[in-house]
Amino acid sequence: MDKIFNNKNLKSLLIKLRREMTQPEVILWNRLRDKQIAGCKFRRQHSIGRYIADFYCVEHKLVIEVDGETHYISESAKVDDTIRDNYFHALEIAVLHFTNKDIIENCDGVITVIYNFLTKPEMQPPPTPPCKGGEKKQH
Repeated sequence: MDKIFNNKNLKSLLIKLRREMTQPEVILWNRLRDKQIAGCKFRRQHSIGRYIADFYCVEHKLVIEVDGETHYISESAKVDDTIRDNYFHALEIAVLHFTNKDIIENCDGVITVIYNFLTKPEMQPPPTPPCKGGEKKQH
């Protein structure tokens, strides 16, 4: 059976991505690191299967993705995101997406959403089933 987490074949890419984080990723990482949110540990640039999550909390099975503009403009990027999200959902991993703009202009709001996800399960929307045919569901 293939190893799902921390794929050794991706190690050099993971190191490169950690060194070359975007400004919004750095801003968010500075708020996530060292168990600052609800005492939860996050990992950055963490491999899950053939994918690399921007941030991952093992304890709560939560991926956080920081999406640049191409994620919303390019149709192929939208399809790729849907396929990746469906893969994570099949592993019972939740995914929260935030835009670069969200993080730069409203980081406190982003942190509040993450904190509520981690600490207030009653506020969580019901899990959505994987999408079919590449159609992206609205969250």
